[in-house]
Amino acid sequence: PNIWLEYGQYSVGGIGQKGGLEKVRSVFERALSSVGLHMTKGLAIWEAYREFESAIVEAARLEKVHSLFRRQLAIPLYDMEATFAEYEEWSEDPIPESVIQSYNKALQQLEKYKPHEEALLQAEAPRLAEYQAYIDFEMKIGDPARIQLIFERALVENCLVPDLWIRYSQYLDRQLKVKDLVLSVHSRAVRNCPWTVALWSRYLLAMERHGVEHRVISVTFEKALSAGFIQATDYVEIWQAYLDYLRRRVDFKQGTEVPVFPVRTERFLSVSFAGMGQWPKYLTMGQAM
Repeated sequence: PNIWLEYGQYSVGGIGQKGGLEKVRSVFERALSSVGLHMTKGLAIWEAYREFESAIVEAARLEKVHSLFRRQLAIPLYDMEATFAEYEEWSEDPIPESVIQSYNKALQQLEKYKPHEEALLQAEAPRLAEYQAYIDFEMKIGDPARIQLIFERALVENCLVPDLWIRYSQYLDRQLKVKDLVLSVHSRAVRNCPWTVALWSRYLLAMERHGVEHRVISVTFEKALSAGFIQATDYVEIWQAYLDYLRRRVDFKQGTEVPVFPVRTERFLSVSFAGMGQWPKYLTMGQAM
């Protein structure tokens, strides 16, 4: 949240440039999308955005400020009572009943979230157990934006915990299925925990699922081989994942018998299956090796 706040304040300096106003708004909207739901720190982003819009003395901008107040009051945040009082004082008209209803609903939601926020405030970093409990709570409610936020908050302090990355990526793979978001999280996961073969295997599957070109998947596989896995079985697992991917690329309806594996893969198979006398049939296209 602090970085987004500084970025928003920095972008205000370019408001005099062509398209500056829309750029500032874009930055603040991105900030709200990323951390606007943060119960303890999101308030600062909302206030900075409102102050910016209030400083633009145009009648049309007043409605923008009204909109920001109403959007904020519909979200459970700490100190939202003060925000409501500020809105009452700022607005020349009575607060609409629909806004009051949304505000009261958000207050009720806040009470449900407070035990988890208080647990985080009282615990010491990295607070993994507290974050896991919070994630369980959010998963039951099922709001994708809030689930993503709590995972991101947890990873700030637990970026070297592979199981947390696996759980986060599983949720994105199964529920959101947004290509850029999914692949970005998988990429961050293997960058933070490169020694965990399960993360690399899941990354390859996600890339295949989202139609990433073969060259990019192959490069990612090569990076996995250089990651420094702890056990020899980890290398077998990542090879198996890659070979399965290559097998799925084969069009078995074609009559031609073309090897589907690169030379490096053939060398690996030669060593791995040397004692078997022959390679498993599913690893070929009918051609004796």
